[in-house]
Amino acid sequence: MRAVRHYVDEEAAMEAISRTTMFNVFDAASGYKADLIVRKARPFSVEEFSRRRSVDLLGLSLYIVAPEDAVLSKLEWAKAGQSERQYADALGIAIVQGEMLDWKYLRKWSTALDLDELLQRLRRDSAEYR
Repeated sequence: MRAVRHYVDEEAAMEAISRTTMFNVFDAASGYKADLIVRKARPFSVEEFSRRRSVDLLGLSLYIVAPEDAVLSKLEWAKAGQSERQYADALGIAIVQGEMLDWKYLRKWSTALDLDELLQRLRRDSAEYR
């Protein structure tokens, strides 16, 4: 009998695909969890996907989201659920990335996604750490 290395809830995956949301993959050996997010058809999501970056992680070639797009996604989640945890995650990215972030890109999409107020707050809050 072969041990299961990864676990995916097939029902959750199929629902995420049909609703364009997310589902998880779990590594049984390490306990690591990966969030797999199904891309939406809206213009921001299409551009976000095109900006993904290829990285090497522990010998695996993976794609990860660009920091600006992670910030915008976190701000969307923060606004939708009024979640300070998501805002804190976005703030952490902004603090670490600082002026390396493409603030023009962030402003463009924050306007399109109705996130201007949160982005302004993020810019103010992250400036306190520089």
